[in-house]
Amino acid sequence: GCLAANCMDTCQETPLGPRCACYPGYQLTGDSRTCQDVDECALGIFCAQYCHNTPGSFTCSCRYPDFQLQDNRMTCKAKGSEMQIVYVIDKQIRYVTNSHSSLGVIYESPFLNFQVSGLDVDARKKCIYWSSDLTGNISRTCLNTKNTTDTVSKLVRPGKLALDWVTKNLYFVERNYVLKACNFELERCAIIATLSPSETVSSLAVDPIRRLMFWSTSISYGETKSVIKRADLSGSQMTVVLEPILQHIADLVLDSLHEMIYWLNTERREVLRMTYLGMNKQTIFASPDIPTKLGLFEHSVYWMVEGRTTTRRQHLGTYGNVWQCAVSGPSAWRCDVLKIHPRNTLSAPATFTIMQESLQEQGTSECVGQCSHLCVHAQSGVVCLCADGTKVAPGQLCEDSPMVTHPNFSTKVVQDSDGSSFIWMVFKVLMITFVFLPIVIVVIFVLRNDILNYFHSCISVTSKPVLPNIHFNNPAYGVTPSHVETVFHHSRLNPGEHQYENPITADNILDGTVSNITNETIEAAKKQKVIEFHVSDFDDDSGSLEYSEAVGESHRTPLIK
Repeated sequence: GCLAANCMDTCQETPLGPRCACYPGYQLTGDSRTCQDVDECALGIFCAQYCHNTPGSFTCSCRYPDFQLQDNRMTCKAKGSEMQIVYVIDKQIRYVTNSHSSLGVIYESPFLNFQVSGLDVDARKKCIYWSSDLTGNISRTCLNTKNTTDTVSKLVRPGKLALDWVTKNLYFVERNYVLKACNFELERCAIIATLSPSETVSSLAVDPIRRLMFWSTSISYGETKSVIKRADLSGSQMTVVLEPILQHIADLVLDSLHEMIYWLNTERREVLRMTYLGMNKQTIFASPDIPTKLGLFEHSVYWMVEGRTTTRRQHLGTYGNVWQCAVSGPSAWRCDVLKIHPRNTLSAPATFTIMQESLQEQGTSECVGQCSHLCVHAQSGVVCLCADGTKVAPGQLCEDSPMVTHPNFSTKVVQDSDGSSFIWMVFKVLMITFVFLPIVIVVIFVLRNDILNYFHSCISVTSKPVLPNIHFNNPAYGVTPSHVETVFHHSRLNPGEHQYENPITADNILDGTVSNITNETIEAAKKQKVIEFHVSDFDDDSGSLEYSEAVGESHRTPLIK
């Protein structure tokens, strides 16, 4: 029995004999008798940020001062303002908070064919950057000066972009294969790296704290192969992180704290991740829809999807086309559907990004007064770049190259698009309805006799009476007050003797005049939107969760199918 089993922790008697077991937080070793500590931190799903293994347990902590540990002791809550989702729909760039407590228009294009190629934000300054390959412009507007737009023009098909929020250099793709950077304050631009013309950069992200940049490129020769590369922010030390595979990478984002890359594979409709060094590649979610845009916040992944069928697109337009999926903490692997735009629209958001201060860890720029043209942070230190990408020593002047076309920087005041005109219109309607209109009614009521006399005087001057004579048979006419009692007879009802007739009677219901209240009526009134996915069967018009083996991992992770 258990006395002879020599178990380290506990023993259980079973029909097959004694079986050793361990206390919570420990697991049996190979001899099936001794117990060893379970390293919960190695699993990577319990703590959202920092994990500290202890004997039989673990503790979590958060990055100070941007986050604080929540009551569940595993996830971290971002400090500062509420998270905002910045998105593009129709001709507008809009924002909405996660709780929908605040929303509005950031920018409204005067053109009908408004198309955004790249979108990013400066979370601490509340500024939004976007590019348009149709107009050849990159623009910036800030929430505190929404009537002012700064623009860089004379660019050639600017595409994806990403902001280095430490130096304020904006990295972007030009002509699909040239990586450049511009600084709006300095009004200068420089080439970072020139790739092969056969490559098309499909996504771009920067990590200013680690001074790294990552991008994906696609090459199509009958079939599309994608690769993920990285370099420092000066374009040096370029290396391949993910070897070419049969996929199309729609977007990638960086988790600087854990040094992880998340990306979207539109061919297999998957969300994947790996380390900055290209290790531990893992598929964490799969989708029935086509993933198009990706974001990270706190302990969740946000990804925008596009339906493959008309019915599915209508379904996503009604209930939301952004999924929020937790990757750590008590709710790990649970997904919710987000409806970030009201239903009274015929289109769905086209792209989005997340704006909150904690997403952009504060750093110190070393570029002040260093370079004559453009200064960037490299892992080796400060690098000075000329417009054509030539690297010069700090303080050295750049030679003007005739082969380089300098972009144009401009600032213009645009029509206020924050919705204040609409609010003012609503205010005027309410004022007319509830203030001026009642005043007019009261005035007419008070002066009704004068108004009637005026109309009578106008009518009397006509040859024919416009209105016929109207006679009223008033029984009180000519009667003195003393005779009023004899003219008007009424019965007085004492309190409690008033009689009321119920218009809804049994006869009304029987003859169909009044409808019965049925269970269907009650259920229709109780309808509400369900935003949580649960494990269930799935067809083209609904979502469900099921578990599948992760790529390169021994533990099971969920896939959304």
